[in-house]
Amino acid sequence: MLLSLKKVGKIKEATININGLTVIAGKNDTGKSTVGKVLYAVCRALGMYTTFFDDLEKDKLVANTVIPLFKKYIANNAGTSELAKELASLLEDIPNNPYNQLKVNDLTLEQVKKLLSRIKQSANNDKDINVLLDEAFSEITKIEKTPAHTKLARTLRTTLRFVFAGEVLNSKYHETANLQISVNNNEVVAAEISNKGITANINEILVTTFFKRVLYAESPLVLENIESAFKPHWYEMQQFIKRWSSTGAWNQPSVNEDLLQFIQKQIFGDSQIVFDEKNNTFRYQVDNTATALDMQNVAFGMKSFSLIFLLLKLNLLTKGATLLILDEPENHLHPEWQIKYAEMICLMVSKGFSIVLTSHSPTFIQALEAYGRKFQIQDKASFYLAEKIENENYSRLTDVTSNIERIAENLIEPMDKLFLGV
Repeated sequence: MLLSLKKVGKIKEATININGLTVIAGKNDTGKSTVGKVLYAVCRALGMYTTFFDDLEKDKLVANTVIPLFKKYIANNAGTSELAKELASLLEDIPNNPYNQLKVNDLTLEQVKKLLSRIKQSANNDKDINVLLDEAFSEITKIEKTPAHTKLARTLRTTLRFVFAGEVLNSKYHETANLQISVNNNEVVAAEISNKGITANINEILVTTFFKRVLYAESPLVLENIESAFKPHWYEMQQFIKRWSSTGAWNQPSVNEDLLQFIQKQIFGDSQIVFDEKNNTFRYQVDNTATALDMQNVAFGMKSFSLIFLLLKLNLLTKGATLLILDEPENHLHPEWQIKYAEMICLMVSKGFSIVLTSHSPTFIQALEAYGRKFQIQDKASFYLAEKIENENYSRLTDVTSNIERIAENLIEPMDKLFLGV
């Protein structure tokens, strides 16, 4: 799979291969994280564009037409119709809902459509109700006939806005940006982004072969009870972990037992992650005799490994179907654990997992290259160097897979200047 970017954020132009392990290396402020953010936003949009668009339009339909219709029908049939009672119950508040939504908001578009059909059958010659019914069915027809590329553009606009806080274009030039994802030289999706909006094209057949899930780990702090609805990747991962653990998945055998044993032996030792069923959360226990600690009291480095452990244990990572994006995962890790983390990553790729990560650590990147050779994943590994373009507010991404030494030279340059005066 190839991701092509042009004038997206800091990236002036880049073509990136996503095939097993993709490493984006470089100094700070060179646009490394842009790649992961774009991938997350596009993959999320591709995975939900139909339902997302339908739900948005359904919510508008419910607010503008369906609720007034329900109220009109209830007023005309109070006490004489079981359907009126059913509609009245749907106008009740959803319990413990922070957004003050009604039960009718929980209905799918198809469920709304079926209810409207039932109302039509019993409305007889009620002119006012039939007018509202005609409006509702007309809007539903528009939603159902909306082209896929329109649905994708609307969804992609939303995912990009949340991931980039509405700032996808370069902050200095504000030039039109383009992105494209292709598989085997066949375009899956292409989008043009400007101040005027987003246009998109989509191959609906090839989308079915795309990643079914994308997880973006910006920080292991996601394991703490710090929720952020303004960072969708953060919130989504927390919800995935909570939802899957509450279903009993924690106590079920994992298909990733070999990887779990690696983390247990190499990092945890006698320590373990325990599940607090009462509070539906995870805690860290140094041994069987110790009090289990809240994750906010656990070392940052241990949280880094714990996050991967949980995703594997809960089977949230699926070989070939899940894309895992890690933003500078070596942060807060001692060089020894950076090397262990690199070994874990390469072992995962050798088992069939797909991982995209950014880094500015020469130790970590050299370890990735070394373990890539050990686990024989060279044909699945791509390394890129992000560098600022002189006198421009852009960066370039260069494929250095065949010359990874360029990354080390770039990242240790400040040390050479300090100690060698170079």
